Amino acid sequence: MENGATGYAVTWKNGLRWKSHKVHLGWGQEAYDAECAAIARALQEAASRSHTVGTVTIFTDAQAAISRMTSDKPGPGQKYALQARSPTSEGA
Repeated sequence: MENGATGYAVTWKNGLRWKSHKVHLGWGQEAYDAECAAIARALQEAASRSHTVGTVTIFTDAQAAISRMTSDKPGPGQKYALQARSPTSEGA
C-alpha cells in the first residue's frame, strides 16, 4: 500500500449473504506476507464451516504464496504455511 500499511480480506457466501474478515497486518509488512496470510485464513474459514464444504475456490495472483503453502520448511511465510496446514489453529 502507498502509506506502508498492509492487510488482507477474505470473503465468502453464507446462504444468500456475503461475509468477510478483514485484517490489518501493520506497517512495514511485505505484500507477500499478506498474500500468504490471506490464503491461510481462507483455508481456515473453509475448514471451520459446520456443514460439509464441497468446492472451495481461492482467488489470488500470488504464485509464490501459493507455492509457499505447500511446504512448512523454515523461511519467509513459514508461519502462514503452518497455519494453512493446520486449519484449526488460531491467528491467521
